[in-house]
Amino acid sequence: MPDEGGPIVGQGQKQTRVAVVAFDIQANVVANLNQFHSNADLISTLKTVRQTSAQTVDGSFGLQRAGALLIEGATGNRANAPNVIIIYTADWAGPSPCQTALAIQKFAMILVVLFQNPDSVILAVPKCLYSPGEVYNATDIDFRMRVLTSLSYVNCFCVNQGIPIGNSRLLSQRTGRDSTVWYQFWLPQADKNYYLRDKWAECVQVPTTASSNHDTAAAACHINGFSLPNEFSYAKHQFLIKMAQEGGLTTQWIGLQYDTIYHQWYWDNQLGNVAGRVPMNPGDFTYWNPNQPDLTLNQYCVRETPATGGASGYRWSTVPCTGFLLQYHSQYMCQQPACDAFNFCSKQ
Repeated sequence: MPDEGGPIVGQGQKQTRVAVVAFDIQANVVANLNQFHSNADLISTLKTVRQTSAQTVDGSFGLQRAGALLIEGATGNRANAPNVIIIYTADWAGPSPCQTALAIQKFAMILVVLFQNPDSVILAVPKCLYSPGEVYNATDIDFRMRVLTSLSYVNCFCVNQGIPIGNSRLLSQRTGRDSTVWYQFWLPQADKNYYLRDKWAECVQVPTTASSNHDTAAAACHINGFSLPNEFSYAKHQFLIKMAQEGGLTTQWIGLQYDTIYHQWYWDNQLGNVAGRVPMNPGDFTYWNPNQPDLTLNQYCVRETPATGGASGYRWSTVPCTGFLLQYHSQYMCQQPACDAFNFCSKQ
């Protein structure tokens, strides 16, 4: 339901389009992707769907029809919108669904919800049917929240980042795809739960080998509507350092800069064509090298460098923001908000 963080059904760009297929030994399209304009429409239609009296259930027909509806409904409509098929069933029979499921999983996530079958003690569906880990028992106490979390993982993504195929990698591991251009950092939620309405991920670009001063690096990110990365937590710091080390970076810029007029540190926060910044507040996460920050000699910009003074790892140090001296040049990455229902990414 919308008030519980679930999808808002409709035909708008920031809404969730839903189709319904009922199946037993045959498949029946109850509604295609263009019919529902509200959650009430969907609920009203679902109430008309009755439990089958058939003794066996051939889910392969339903899966094929659902996959076809996604393809039919995608023409000219939100090329980057994530696709999900949710299968509600108490039984499964018929030919193997593996070939069909594998083809669908190239462009959609398949989630299976099992309901108790009075004639069967053990509920089971073929493992090849569903996306890795995406099978749930409707009697589980946390069933609703787990399904919402899975939908959130699908809903929140980086451009050019696909859903894992096969049974080896979970949705939360999309960050590790070798072919991705952006790596995804999952923002922690205070209540440990995730909802479709939340912004809960950031995308960080694969590191560039180019080296420049801070202002040149920031301008290169800003021209595409991106920011230099922020570090609001140790987890984000470690995420960026891991990326940097994998990319062979020795030092890298982060989006922290001192404003000499307001005597305040600010994080870069470019959003599309709109420049912005976020103030650092007392008590916020910091990871300075010993004897840092040093604001003498116009050292107002911050980069990650190997730790000094006996400290470990990589830490923050200040250097001048401009200039041609190579000692003040570093490599950099760019960051942008993840794509989701409320930050729709229309371009590949």
